[in-house]
Amino acid sequence: MVNEKEVLHISIAIILMAIIISYLSELTSFIYALAYSIIIILLSISIKTIYAYNRDIRITHSIWKFKRYWFYKNAYFKKHIPIGLILPLLLSILSTGSIKCLLFLQYDGEAMPSKVTKRKGDKRFPNIMEWDLALISFYGLLAGLILSFISFKLNLHDLAFYSWLYSSLNMLPIGNLDGIKTFFGSKPLYILSLILIVIFALILFI
Repeated sequence: MVNEKEVLHISIAIILMAIIISYLSELTSFIYALAYSIIIILLSISIKTIYAYNRDIRITHSIWKFKRYWFYKNAYFKKHIPIGLILPLLLSILSTGSIKCLLFLQYDGEAMPSKVTKRKGDKRFPNIMEWDLALISFYGLLAGLILSFISFKLNLHDLAFYSWLYSSLNMLPIGNLDGIKTFFGSKPLYILSLILIVIFALILFI
């Protein structure tokens, strides 16, 4: 079930995405950008949440944040930095709207009580496996790519582009983004994700 904090973070991400898409843009108004943002973000969240539920996992989305800034043991900030708010706005302002950094949200998973009681073959898997998170993230990517393809066929080219861009950027293997979950959960699945991103880019933009 979605909690109030999650709703707030998702709402902030949607509004922020609309601002960045429409910032100094002659092609996309804020209203259209807001509609695109709602469709793209909610579709991604919905698909991941549904698939996670089917694997007896509850996921919660929040603004992307990070604490560790280097590999050394003590190389971390005392408090988490809301990079999902700072980085997109900063890059958009510094580039006068040219750079669309659509990296806003991360998700965390928690095993549901039902996961403990279910069996997979002859063994129990009560905890979340890295493979679980990799698949959840992959299906989020797939949903975004399919949306971009459908939008392209309907001549909604802006929606197609931003759906592709949002999905693709979130597969970067950094921080706590979807990409890092896929990368560490399954290298072959991550490679497949990159291949799909390139294929859809060729279909949509060339």
